[in-house]
Amino acid sequence: MPRPSLQDYYGQRLRQLVQQAVNAGLTTSDAQAVVHDVFTKLIPKWERIPVERLDAYVGKSVRNGVTDVHRRRRREVPLAPEDLPEQAAPGYLGGEAVVEARDEHAKLRAQLGRLSERDRSLLLMQAQGVAPDEMAKRLGLTPGTMRVALHRAHARITKIRTSDAEDER
Repeated sequence: MPRPSLQDYYGQRLRQLVQQAVNAGLTTSDAQAVVHDVFTKLIPKWERIPVERLDAYVGKSVRNGVTDVHRRRRREVPLAPEDLPEQAAPGYLGGEAVVEARDEHAKLRAQLGRLSERDRSLLLMQAQGVAPDEMAKRLGLTPGTMRVALHRAHARITKIRTSDAEDER
């Protein structure tokens, strides 16, 4: 059996492999991304894989990619704006200050709702006092990746808050 070119093989197997990933519980776009990643990683290995093992090798690679996506999803800690307390903490504020604090709290809840689920989760875990190294461990990330993710989440919420403040003027 002659070795097909990578392009030909990709064209012949794409639909079947995407369907395999969808059947394993991924959305079509996630499934396409997994299959694309598999073929990208195949490029340098293509000539070394025995022709009679191509289908098994690629199929196993797609299954592994699907498993990775499921693992990443399990590690995410989904926190929605509804998970925040309905009211600001009672106590030392009185009168007009309480009204302002509640308004600010409601505004912040709405702004957090405009973030991605991951960014919202990271910021809320940090607000609960979880250290970045602990967050990294819980989510299966390196500490450096976690610091970058937190920095970007802070940048996104700052951009949203700044934009809202400018709109109020």
